[in-house]
Amino acid sequence: MVTGFSFAQSSLPAQIQFNYEVVQQMNIKNGEQSGTNTYYFTTNGDFTAIKSSTGDNGMSMLIYTKDGSGWLVDDARKTITGVSMNKVMTGMAMKGNKNPKTKPARTLTPTGKTKKICGREAVEYQLQSEKGTTNFWYVPVEFPTARLYTAGIGGAGLSKLGATANPLGTAVDKNYLVAEVENGGQKAIETKSITKTAFSFSTAGYTIKDLRGKSLGGIIKEQSK
Repeated sequence: MVTGFSFAQSSLPAQIQFNYEVVQQMNIKNGEQSGTNTYYFTTNGDFTAIKSSTGDNGMSMLIYTKDGSGWLVDDARKTITGVSMNKVMTGMAMKGNKNPKTKPARTLTPTGKTKKICGREAVEYQLQSEKGTTNFWYVPVEFPTARLYTAGIGGAGLSKLGATANPLGTAVDKNYLVAEVENGGQKAIETKSITKTAFSFSTAGYTIKDLRGKSLGGIIKEQSK
């Protein structure tokens, strides 16, 4: 069932066949595990999906599509809600601008160090800011990562995410996967696997709601009903 638009207008096909799967362990302070994120990619870059083991806010999966849409899948309610990621990111940026703060100077530089992560050669970059040092380990991959790191909307996504010496910008420019992030001796992100997959997602049985014409405030209001 589809509400608010004809299915032909949707950028979400009836079925998506993904080609690669990445599993990452997300950690919080003191090394405490906070769950895993599983990412799915297509080799042509048209679709990227994120599935969290914690099921944040009832969202079972988020799918980015090539037109800049985000599709929020709720398995419990059997709904899929479409939003414009550009409108969402613009709304978040506007909220941040209400209390503007001077962004601290940052530098991101390669260290020349390498190591193996999931059997792949990883390269290290170091982010320096007034808050300290954070180490980013990247691995080259054979599937596009840009849709993930730009919130589905390309270069505009990076500018809205924030600015200078952006570690995600380095990932996009070089088609890297952010494989590991370490701060103060604690790993915030660890990649557990990078594999091919036969995983496919079908919209069968879901009610699809199109909120892509609404602002962030409109989306929140609609979802609270």
